[in-house]
Amino acid sequence: MTAPESLWWESPMWQVFHNQQALGENRVIVSDIAGTTRDAVDTEIIHNGTPYVFIDTAGLRRKNKIKEDLERYSIIRTVTAVERADVVVIVIDAVEGVTEQDAKIAGIAHEKGKGIIVAVNKWDAVEKTDKTIYEYTRKIKDTLSFMPYAEFIFISAVTGQRLPKLFDMIDAVRENQNMRVATGVLNEIMTEAVAMQQPPSDKASALRSIT
Repeated sequence: MTAPESLWWESPMWQVFHNQQALGENRVIVSDIAGTTRDAVDTEIIHNGTPYVFIDTAGLRRKNKIKEDLERYSIIRTVTAVERADVVVIVIDAVEGVTEQDAKIAGIAHEKGKGIIVAVNKWDAVEKTDKTIYEYTRKIKDTLSFMPYAEFIFISAVTGQRLPKLFDMIDAVRENQNMRVATGVLNEIMTEAVAMQQPPSDKASALRSIT
């Protein structure tokens, strides 16, 4: 059996999915109200023979509501969970959209160099046309423009919509994160990049290839 993947799941709503849909049982007490989960909870499950460790994090509140040391501790635990994770799944409420806290956590994951998946939850509650998913994706990408590499998936914790596909996406993101580019290929890419955009010659020395 391969080593478990560490996954960081942000937002209390995501707990509803991973407790009921993926695990088939309740492991923690959850609520739709942000900030009600205090500690990061590790849960290991097996999906199609592959082990995963879900790091269910403490919920974050808006900055003006941080009044207690306990809440500050929850934030520290959340950041620690991001550092432990291989893949970070940012769960966005499809009705509410990207919040300040969503963007903040996405920024932390980006700075830590984590593979990132944006999972838009409650997709079943949105009235849709044939263009809705594209418009919604563009809106999120505009807000989180600092991580254009992130993968997107639209799910429903209630109905289980696209949850099997989410596991496939997690595997693909992790594989890409662990990919190693051969030195020769990297040198070719650098050479082509320099040919397309020459660096200023008066302030920069000649570009050296990797050997």
